[in-house]
Amino acid sequence: MTKDPAFLFYPKDYYEGTRMMLPEERACYMDLLIYQHQHGGIIPNDLKRLTMYCSGCDISTIQNVLDQKFNQTEDGWFNQKLEHLVNERSMGKPKKIASACFAGLISSSKLNKKQVIFLKKRFQILDFIKDNDILIIDETLIKTRVREWFNKMLNQMVENLANVNANVNANRNNGKGGAGEKPIALDEVVHLDLIKTEISNSIQWQEGLCRTYRISLVEIQEWLNKFHQIIWDDGEVEKSIKEYKKHFNRWLGIQIKTIDKKESELKNKTKKRLEKYGG
Repeated sequence: MTKDPAFLFYPKDYYEGTRMMLPEERACYMDLLIYQHQHGGIIPNDLKRLTMYCSGCDISTIQNVLDQKFNQTEDGWFNQKLEHLVNERSMGKPKKIASACFAGLISSSKLNKKQVIFLKKRFQILDFIKDNDILIIDETLIKTRVREWFNKMLNQMVENLANVNANVNANRNNGKGGAGEKPIALDEVVHLDLIKTEISNSIQWQEGLCRTYRISLVEIQEWLNKFHQIIWDDGEVEKSIKEYKKHFNRWLGIQIKTIDKKESELKNKTKKRLEKYGG
């Protein structure tokens, strides 16, 4: 790997962080940062040799700067902020390669909006540029890892969709509570299409919502359709029935309160107008 010829330098941070240092200490500090960057990230404990690198600085000055600005390890000294900046910069190119490859695969595949959102939420870039915390710089290897993951996810989505269709068809053929139908546990995470079918048959639960919010079953169905579309567009393709019901109940309460508030405000405005004009 070719050594990176530069590192980010923040003048404001440097200026404010060195104002209480003597001129020779500031010069020493800069020399030590350059040494760390150019020699593998570690400054040796051999202070006598460091006087050769930090021109015009004696051992006491070097020691003082190391104590102020660097952390000591068994192998030597290092500046934590510089190490962070170097690591971030070194990951810049691999990140761009992985991101560009992923974007290209998304663009060339015939995916709908929901599928794209689903993949983007699960695309963790560090999984493709690091292996056991070791940075991968081989462009071909990074692209291969992204493509393999992408194809695996596509296959998984196809399998999930096939399973959903099979379960939905089974429910239709057997009818609710029919022979051969496997009930869904409340905490079982399943596809939204399967949940929608189960929720549509939960008449007792729907009637409870009708009593709570004083609306009809028809209105409940309309709200369920809106809610289902919202979470589907957000890329949430899997949930448990328990989570779905809890989420819907909370969301519906907010919608009803918003409507009630608007109706109340409209009534107040109408009342004030009538009072003003003697109606």
